[in-house]
Amino acid sequence: MNRFSVLLSITNLIFFGLSSAQFFYPKVLPQPPSPSKLYLNPYSQIPIIKYINEHDFGGNYRYSYETANGIKNQEQGTIKNLGHRDLESSSIAGSSTYTSPEGIPISLTYYADENGFHAEGAHLPTPPPIPQDILKSLAYNEQTARSRSTYTPFHTNLSK
Repeated sequence: MNRFSVLLSITNLIFFGLSSAQFFYPKVLPQPPSPSKLYLNPYSQIPIIKYINEHDFGGNYRYSYETANGIKNQEQGTIKNLGHRDLESSSIAGSSTYTSPEGIPISLTYYADENGFHAEGAHLPTPPPIPQDILKSLAYNEQTARSRSTYTPFHTNLSK
């Protein structure tokens, strides 16, 4: 056997051996999760069954949408005191509803204005109650501040 035939045999062995390995060891591809009753296949598109998007020249708007899997969202915004540069502010209010992966219906309502953002929903965490000692201290501070409301600062006469 000459060198050429040995080299050809090794090349064929490598080429056909490696290429045939894919038939014996196929690649394992990740399978998408099975669709549940609440959710459609996450790899498919969910149709939008309702969509509104309106704007006017005063800066006001209104939009909403609803999807086939039960997600609903709506929001509207207005400009207050339009044309009064120092008094202009925006006001936004909206809501969103959907079903959590655990099957719990989630409803969120919110608004934002010159006083900040405020959200309400049963799923949002709430702070613990204020301890009684803190409440007493706050009441004492308020009472003390009222009694000192007639405070006049000490002035020295520098004209002498």
